[in-house]
Amino acid sequence: MRALAVPALLALAGCTTAPGVQRLAPGSLDCMRAVVAHKLPRSIPDKHAHCLAAGFIARYCSRPEAYEASVGKEVGDLFNGSGDFEIADLKADRIGIGCEAHAGSDQALESCCLTELRKAHLPSNPAARLP
Repeated sequence: MRALAVPALLALAGCTTAPGVQRLAPGSLDCMRAVVAHKLPRSIPDKHAHCLAAGFIARYCSRPEAYEASVGKEVGDLFNGSGDFEIADLKADRIGIGCEAHAGSDQALESCCLTELRKAHLPSNPAARLP
């Protein structure tokens, strides 16, 4: 029993928000939806939106939930007939999650996304401002 307790506790420890940040909603899907509804600027390029969405989900929900949202969105795109599946979206998501690990604020996360997307030659919009 003890052998199962340690991995379970470690897994749960990864399901927390960033330090000092209030979770936006109790359930995973509700939290992800709240991030998209309340944190993402409108009318920004797709890769910029992916980076911010994944970073904010990591910040306001948890990193495991950000990875789940990232992969889930692209798998859905692959099978829903929309033709929107792109490996570059997963790369932008990964950049956002990485940015969250070092960002102490929403603005720092946004700045990191813009910088790292440019380095990766993915479209971004430096004129977009957070809500």
